[in-house]
Amino acid sequence: MVPYETLLDIFWRQIDPTDPEGQFADKGSQYRTAIFYHDDDQKRLAEISKRDLDASRKFAKPVTTEIRPYTNFYPAEEYHQNYDTKNPRRYGQYEALSGREPFIKRTWGTSRVVRVYATPGCSGCRVVKEFLRSRGVAFTEIDMAADEGARKFVLEKTGHLSSPIIQIGDEFIIGFDRKKMEKALG
Repeated sequence: MVPYETLLDIFWRQIDPTDPEGQFADKGSQYRTAIFYHDDDQKRLAEISKRDLDASRKFAKPVTTEIRPYTNFYPAEEYHQNYDTKNPRRYGQYEALSGREPFIKRTWGTSRVVRVYATPGCSGCRVVKEFLRSRGVAFTEIDMAADEGARKFVLEKTGHLSSPIIQIGDEFIIGFDRKKMEKALG
């Protein structure tokens, strides 16, 4: 339901891709990062995404996240499922004390992942993109006319297929709404 490129964007902003030993306070093979792919197209997209991140020089060290073929999926133990919802205070403490939260803020700032779901010739889409650029907000444009997966994703999340639809973090804004966008961007 979620385009693979969207998953890659979100993934990179949640981890330290330069730590070959694990993540933040958690060390060991079970905490190493990896991207799994199901087919050659996903493999290609993952490799491009990793290469682009490494080339961006955002990190002083090289990106060590592995790209591997999917083989099996093993769900985590029940007490790990939806841990952030079941134990919000403990999860918040972990984020802060493990070093994860400060790392993400330092690396990516406080801005959230921003996507503009657009269609060719959409005048509202141009206005939204100009607004975001004028504020220095990086965004990914996704052509809903060409991407069936994106159309399904947006329809499921919003109940709409009009354009533009702006995703800021987990929030979806339909059409150009300056106040909602400014609030969502913080």
